[in-house]
Amino acid sequence: MTNLMIAFNAVIPMFLWMLIGYGVRLKGLLDDTSQKQMNSVVFKIFLPTLLFYNIYKTNLHMVLQPKLMGFVAAAVTIGWLLSMAIGMKADPQPQKRGALIQGMFRSNFILFGFPLVLSLFGPVGAGVTSMLIAIVIPLYNVLAVVTLELFRGCRISVKGILIGILKNPLIVSSVIGLFCLILRISLPQFLESTIAGLSNIATPLALVVMGAGFHIALIKENVRNLTLAILMRLVILPGIFITVAIWGGFRGLELAAIMVIFAAPTAVSSFPMAQQMGSDGDLAAEIVAFTTILSCVTIFLWIFGLKQLSLI
Repeated sequence: MTNLMIAFNAVIPMFLWMLIGYGVRLKGLLDDTSQKQMNSVVFKIFLPTLLFYNIYKTNLHMVLQPKLMGFVAAAVTIGWLLSMAIGMKADPQPQKRGALIQGMFRSNFILFGFPLVLSLFGPVGAGVTSMLIAIVIPLYNVLAVVTLELFRGCRISVKGILIGILKNPLIVSSVIGLFCLILRISLPQFLESTIAGLSNIATPLALVVMGAGFHIALIKENVRNLTLAILMRLVILPGIFITVAIWGGFRGLELAAIMVIFAAPTAVSSFPMAQQMGSDGDLAAEIVAFTTILSCVTIFLWIFGLKQLSLI
């Protein structure tokens, strides 16, 4: 029951924020134009600030775990390649392909990593989770930019993809965060407090804006892609990589961190990124919404199963 409440309390606030956004749209307080403008602000200001702050606050004094870090980086890359292979066959439309592939491989590790791992292992889990965030989140963002650039619907240009990566606000904020982290640059208190405040707003605002752009009528159109994304994100990819991790000898805290990375719902930032980069924002929003809601059940089942087997 405790593990169910952990997952429930992590997921339900996100669902309620999206519901508030949908209510705002129904009340006419935010039309489609305003929603896209707000989404642009979230993508260019709030989410980069959140990403920078999470990396900046990572504790480098902890003992590094090269085996775990290498496994996670390799697994994320393989998960992306599998998603690319499946997504390219699933839908002929480039815009839908980009949103679908991103929705399958990119998880919400920032929001689910800390609360779940800390609830299971206490403060000892903070260091490992922080270090994995510093590795996984920039990798997710680079792969997401590459994916969305490839499926913009125009002729593929390596130069264009590289420029898109270098100019992407999430990539820029990751690089700056890593720069400050590695060089141990400390920001002035007033500046750090300001950034912390903005980062606290980022996720609720992104979810409210996403809820405001949610169109129920389009679910029927996207039901096949949506079902595929849910299965890949919450069942197939975690099933593959949790199994491989167990075979590789990971147990306890390390296995729990791997489980959260691959069993978490689709990252909230995938919606504003998809909308800003010419992909299918409606499909991206639906994937985030439904994987978030259903993950309350699937994450509980993953935790319960691993605990029953005495693996975490």
